[in-house]
Amino acid sequence: MSWDWDFGDGSAHGTTQNVSHTYAAAGTCTWRLTVSTASGASCSKTGSITIGTSTCTVSCTAGVPGFSTTLITTPLCGSAVVGGCAGSASYDWDFGDGTPHGTRRDEVHTYAEGGTYTWRMTVTAETATCVRSGAVVIAGPMRVWVPVISRASGHVGGWRSDLGMLNRKSSAEAKVTLVARTSSGTLTGSITVPRNGQEILRDVALLLGLTSGPGALELSSDQPVIVTSRTYNLQEGGRTFGQGYDGMLLEDGVAAGQTAYLPQLTQNGTPGQVVTYRTNIGITNMGSTTAGITLDLYDGAGGLVWSNPRDIGAGPWYQYNEPYRSGAGRNDLARGYARITVNSGSSVVAYASVIGNASSDPTTIMMRR
Repeated sequence: MSWDWDFGDGSAHGTTQNVSHTYAAAGTCTWRLTVSTASGASCSKTGSITIGTSTCTVSCTAGVPGFSTTLITTPLCGSAVVGGCAGSASYDWDFGDGTPHGTRRDEVHTYAEGGTYTWRMTVTAETATCVRSGAVVIAGPMRVWVPVISRASGHVGGWRSDLGMLNRKSSAEAKVTLVARTSSGTLTGSITVPRNGQEILRDVALLLGLTSGPGALELSSDQPVIVTSRTYNLQEGGRTFGQGYDGMLLEDGVAAGQTAYLPQLTQNGTPGQVVTYRTNIGITNMGSTTAGITLDLYDGAGGLVWSNPRDIGAGPWYQYNEPYRSGAGRNDLARGYARITVNSGSSVVAYASVIGNASSDPTTIMMRR
């Protein structure tokens, strides 16, 4: 037995015993049902149906911020007014990033990557719909690196590092995540810097759980922050001496095929001798892949005295301890400089510590392009 439904509006016929059909336009249509058997017998019934105009209407609004970041959830708020509809409204949120849609009136969504995304909200009741759309700019987290922090034994009382974070935004707190990258693994922490506020974390390495040794420090913030640090030595009577390291952005680093210089280096004299100095050089790879670098040491006349290629993994910090003496075998240089060439990788930062032999007081020399 076969079934043929002619709905009378020129649309495709129905072929099952029981059917439903949506008429696209108002008016009167003549329907016809024909039932046929395998032997060729058939029976037809016909009638008419009047299709009225639906009174269901939907109006809607959507509220989505124009700017957000990957570190926080972005609110997407909808509302709708439904009139003359048999049921309630349903919501569909397309966040624009290819993730599953949201179905609640008010949604929250975390975007995984920075970029501009076109969102779309569709409200449906019966056959009535209302659509609103727009764009949201998602900023990736601000990433800042402090080339080195330390909690280590040293001259008299040992080395410590303090970390400063200044939030200049008056409209929002800064949520900051800290990751210390050490030879034994990573240590994490977080802090909220108030609006227009300054936070200083004393002995930040210990706060993160680093009880001994140095490491690089990576910070991620949902707001622009100014990052500074001071690594210092505790002396008798509470006196200190030390050096500062500014926060570095990824774009501040040196990439493959580029070079940077460390000027005003000195290696001469012996421990305790006044007006003589020793030099250490530190390299931090802020990039996401291993970086290949070459360190070239020069004397004051521009003569190359030592060259050392080295691979540095993503995140770690490496220090050359007195490379003029330990590498080049030179301890008679009143003036010199270093050149760092990045052979592969990106976002490499270099610095030098020029240390007085008599006082052990260090001065930071940051790389120059």
